[in-house]
Amino acid sequence: MSVDNAQQRLLNIAKSLSNSEALLDEDRIFISAALIKISQGGDAKTALNVKAGKGERTSKAYKDKVKISEDMKIFAMSWISAATLPVSEGGLGLSNEAAVGCIGELSIIDKDKKAFRLTEQSLLTYWTKHPELRNVEFKLSD
Repeated sequence: MSVDNAQQRLLNIAKSLSNSEALLDEDRIFISAALIKISQGGDAKTALNVKAGKGERTSKAYKDKVKISEDMKIFAMSWISAATLPVSEGGLGLSNEAAVGCIGELSIIDKDKKAFRLTEQSLLTYWTKHPELRNVEFKLSD
């Protein structure tokens, strides 16, 4: 189980406890065993199975940064989708390369930043590898 999954499990258990919902037997045994280990001087992160492995990051700041990056990717792919629509359908009628070039260039406002914080190469890679994101309408994850 990854640290992310373990942390989500703890959050779900905590929500169940706060809502006075009955815990699953598996969760009750898990939390009971973890609390016993912690009470015996064991490391809480190890007992709760949230100790990060090599290369794993667990901070909220890191997770927020990843979420922002994913949202920017969705925004950018949607913008490219809209920009490549024909003018008659409300788009700009641009080719994929021209659309990517528009937002992969440096921002007009902040000369040192990309429009969606992505380079042209990253945009082209995402466009190729994620056809499911090629929608004019989009929904961001929670």
